[in-house]
Amino acid sequence: MADNYNIYAPWTASASVAGAVGASVSQAGATGEKLVVTDFSATGDLTTLCTIESPAGTILWRGRNPSSGAYVIHLEPGVLVAATNTAVVGRLAAATASSEVSIGGFKVKG
Repeated sequence: MADNYNIYAPWTASASVAGAVGASVSQAGATGEKLVVTDFSATGDLTTLCTIESPAGTILWRGRNPSSGAYVIHLEPGVLVAATNTAVVGRLAAATASSEVSIGGFKVKG
């Protein structure tokens, strides 16, 4: 990590949706903290678009599920750090089956 962060709490958020509507989950950052994303997982269809975004919709990370079923990535700590006092959103585009998305990481003093 480039910055000397004051790590103080892990966090996770997940959501699941039945049907062909995709799924999204948001984790809010409290006053004075940044969210560091280290994990993303999704379950959906082949080649479904997966993203981690800012609340304004800016893409921070993008990938495609290479096969039907589970898609899991692990990011090095410090690669994806949200701005202070900002949420992060994990999103799985519309699928033809039930969808689930989870994001996680740790909180740092901003």
